[in-house]
Parts: sequence; structure tokens; C-alpha cells
Amino acid sequence: MNYIIRGLILTMTTLRDVFLVGVMLTTSTYMVIILFRHQRQCKHLHSINHLRASPEKRATHTILLLVVFFVVMYWVDFIISSTSVLLWMYDPVILTVQKFVMNAYPTITPLVQISSDKRISMMLKNMQK
Repeated sequence: MNYIIRGLILTMTTLRDVFLVGVMLTTSTYMVIILFRHQRQCKHLHSINHLRASPEKRATHTILLLVVFFVVMYWVDFIISSTSVLLWMYDPVILTVQKFVMNAYPTITPLVQISSDKRISMMLKNMQK
């Protein structure tokens, strides 16, 4: 009976996680599609091909990078935590790795956003001089 309850809890948790990550991926894809359409309209209106990347393209790259990184970190964390719960193994090394994985996304995200903003990078370059 205990194994049935554990399996049911794992199944429900997995289904919830798959659904919520699916919703996030769907909304991110929709955002990328909107940015792509906007970029195409702007190119058509201005009919000028710039050598540098457009703001829409940079935003698209940033969104895709953040979404992929989040999904990978989320599933690594889910796999570590579910195996720990299923095997009843709470090794300090595994828990430390899980904490690192959990804190990687909130640590990296602002750095990616800062590096993608040209104003901040220009300000940092001016401060360096």
C-alpha cells in the first residue's frame, strides 16, 4: 500500500510539473512568435537591412536562452528530488547539488538580462575607463 501511495504522489507531481512547464513553453513560444512578426513588420516598413541584430532578435535570443536554461535546471532539480524521495536517500552531497541547481537559475537570470541590455554594458564600459 505504501508503494501505491508513493507512486500516486510521484505520478501526480510529474503530471503537474509537465503541465506547468508546458504552459510556460507555450507562452514563451507565443512571445517569440509575436517578436518575430514585429521584426518582420519593422523590416518591411523601414526596408533597411541593418548589420547589427534588431532589438526583437536580441529579445528573442534572451527569451529562448532563459527558457531553455530554466527548463533544464527545473528538470534536473525534479529528477534529483524525486530520486531522493523514492529511494529515501538524503545524502548531504546530493542535497548540496540540489541546492546549487535550485539557486543557479535565480543567480544567472539577472546576469543574462544585464548582459543583453546595451545601456548597462555601455555604462559598465564607461565606468571601467
